[in-house]
Amino acid sequence: MSEKVRKPIIFICSPYRGASEDEVHENIQYARHYAKLVWRLGGIAICPQMNSAFFGGSCDERNFIEGYLQVVDVVDALFVTPHPKIIKSSGCRAEQERAFEAGTKIIRTPDTLEVYIKRFIDGDE
Repeated sequence: MSEKVRKPIIFICSPYRGASEDEVHENIQYARHYAKLVWRLGGIAICPQMNSAFFGGSCDERNFIEGYLQVVDVVDALFVTPHPKIIKSSGCRAEQERAFEAGTKIIRTPDTLEVYIKRFIDGDE
């Protein structure tokens, strides 16, 4: 039997909300691009933008925010996408603060993401 290799679980930190449904859709597709990158590189992507896409109104928005902050507590790393509106996103700020408080690795560039995943899988991280 082959040896199991633990893959890193990466949370995609990227804006969700937008001024219109079109902007929300664009934000989901933006995050999706980076989630696919994580999978291609050998990691496991947690992409909240896709997991609860267009669920607005199904419950209090705090449920989503608090739930995803709990997920940040248990992932191996948080990847902050280079989305131009990342600075304005209160959800992204909260996720980054939570990751920092939890001592979770915060990654800010695709190149660094690639190196992190490779090192993690090789057992160097």
